[in-house]
Amino acid sequence: MKSPTAPWLKAGLFGVVLAGLAYHLLALYEARNFVRECRKARPDGFTPPATVLKPVAAWDGRIYANLLSFCRQDYPGFRLVVGLKGPSSDLNPPPDFGPCAPGCRVKMVACAAGLAVNPKVNQLIQLEGEIEGELVVVSDDDIRVGPDYLARTVRPFQDPQVGAVTCLYVCRRAPTWAAAVEALAVNVDFAPAVLVARRLFGVRYALGASIAVRRSLLADLGGFRALAEYLADDYQLGRRVLARGFRLALAPYLVENTLPAMDPAFLFRHQVRWARTNRVCQPVGWFFSVITHLLVWSLAWGLSRGFDGPGQKALAAILAFRLVEAYLINGQLGGLRPFWKYAWLIPFKDLFSFGVWALSFTGRRVHWAGRDYLVSPDGRMRPAASSP
Repeated sequence: MKSPTAPWLKAGLFGVVLAGLAYHLLALYEARNFVRECRKARPDGFTPPATVLKPVAAWDGRIYANLLSFCRQDYPGFRLVVGLKGPSSDLNPPPDFGPCAPGCRVKMVACAAGLAVNPKVNQLIQLEGEIEGELVVVSDDDIRVGPDYLARTVRPFQDPQVGAVTCLYVCRRAPTWAAAVEALAVNVDFAPAVLVARRLFGVRYALGASIAVRRSLLADLGGFRALAEYLADDYQLGRRVLARGFRLALAPYLVENTLPAMDPAFLFRHQVRWARTNRVCQPVGWFFSVITHLLVWSLAWGLSRGFDGPGQKALAAILAFRLVEAYLINGQLGGLRPFWKYAWLIPFKDLFSFGVWALSFTGRRVHWAGRDYLVSPDGRMRPAASSP
């Protein structure tokens, strides 16, 4: 049956499919290239004094294991400062971190509310007074690292033009199927997108999983208080570093983002918050990221042809390509294993991700840490009126 779709529309959709395919081929190349960079880079004895700040939103076994990984760094001298919500009596007795690395000193700080709209920055403001040494490292509480993390992260600071260093992250465990969708979105979509952006534009923003910054530069930027009103504090910090004439660097290291036992509602709220954050921070880039949704455009092109023979074959080929691409990138970055257990989720994740992308333009409300916030076009946030 002949499709009534205009030829120009068919040609346009086919062009978008080709553009999306080119992007995904570049993503494959960049993932492989980054893994090679990580393998070549080795700690080289550059170990300036550093303080690691860990704002903790909630305490459980997963977070405890994450903190332990930071205590056991092969690094001669560093301080780990853990910020916790609520009074100090909530940690009585304090957690036992067991045998830490010889150079590690740990301090727990109880953080009150009310210093910043951003709950993470609210804690960082209260941890700032504990900073010692030349470098400040900020890492989210859901991040787990290996013993060479600090040594690898600080390597780029040997270049005096580097003002901050950030780390790419990957998900290696999925306690629920909803968490598996989140993990695949991180491993096969977000991580390669960061690497493609680095290739095309350089490192233009920092990632909250891990940010290291020079202490003097942080003070010059106004400290963490300058980020108090912003939703994307990591993005804002990175942009301010660039505005001061310094460079941002991507460390040759992958940290692990440990996921909680998400349910579908948690997954949806988190993905929408992430998407609306990206829309606010990089509106033009986020809009044009629509071409990366290769499976959706392939479906649209096939529909424009009435799913005739060539349309069906092309759609099947694109689906097979997406599965192979996801398998290769996930494997190269050391993501979910065994991959075959999660491969069937790829087409559903692709359609879900496109839906979230579209929803990101329909509002400015986000849900974070049990509260709803409204985000302004410049990235500032305020509690929504109906939020508890």
